[in-house]
Amino acid sequence: MKKLIIAIVIIVILSVGGYLTYSLLKPKTIVDTVESYGIKLTETDIKLLQNEYLLPGHLKDLAVKNSEPRLCAEISETQNAKVACYRDLAVKLSDPNLCDNLQGNNIFACYVEVYQDLAVKNEDSTECEKMRSLGKADIEANVQSCYLYYAENVVDESVCEKSGLYEDLCYKTVALSKPDPTLCEKAGSMKDSCYQNCQYRPACKALL
Repeated sequence: MKKLIIAIVIIVILSVGGYLTYSLLKPKTIVDTVESYGIKLTETDIKLLQNEYLLPGHLKDLAVKNSEPRLCAEISETQNAKVACYRDLAVKLSDPNLCDNLQGNNIFACYVEVYQDLAVKNEDSTECEKMRSLGKADIEANVQSCYLYYAENVVDESVCEKSGLYEDLCYKTVALSKPDPTLCEKAGSMKDSCYQNCQYRPACKALL
């Protein structure tokens, strides 16, 4: 009887040990990884993560939704979704330093887009000036483009003078968006087209 009990105990120990060994050695899936960060997944989430073509984009969406940058790291370096993931999270969390998780030219591109989006998000055009700290020789074009982007999205002509090569376009865009046809006078080479476009917009035309 004692031998039988010992045999049963040994079998149980081996079974449990085998299960634990299998649990430790079995390949970890991307679903396991995501859930290990405390993220609750729906059946739809799991299906999307198991589709190799939809995986990168859905990882990005989950990372941004849950403010979890570690999910961005799970996206392959060859996928555009990786850049978008860190960029969108950096804007959401107001943390441009997340761009440092990228490689090569993607780091610079990420910082530029984040400062640009933060300028609009915070309605603070001085974010554009922070691009200068990136130390690129041709950064001025990016700074000017940032001011144009800010003016277009916030509808604020006060920064158009800082948009350099885009100044005429800046005044024209804001003039039509406000609308305020008097700004067409400042649109330089685009003055005539500014007034012409205004004619086709009832709200703008009513102010002429």
